[in-house]
Amino acid sequence: MAANVASLGCPLSPDGAAMLERGLATLDVRLTRQAQSAADVAGELYDLPGLTSVIHPSLPDHPDHHLAQELLPRGSSLIGLVVEGGSRGAVDFASALALVSVPRH
Repeated sequence: MAANVASLGCPLSPDGAAMLERGLATLDVRLTRQAQSAADVAGELYDLPGLTSVIHPSLPDHPDHHLAQELLPRGSSLIGLVVEGGSRGAVDFASALALVSVPRH
């Protein structure tokens, strides 16, 4: 038994299985919204002073923009930033970030 648990993992509890099923049911909606939000943020950051470049496949100047449109129909939730000032500029940029609190109703 111990060898099977080590190689296969423990079985899910009924509650864990129910939570996994619920999460999978809404996965497509959540990924689509994340990708759209990332594209919106990338567009807003595109001309921001202090950034050398914004890297997101939805942006037309991304080297794989056309390929990404074909392979990533939802888009991508990842954004890359190149900050002016090298490592010091990146540390200053990250230090200036603040978390946004969104109240839930």
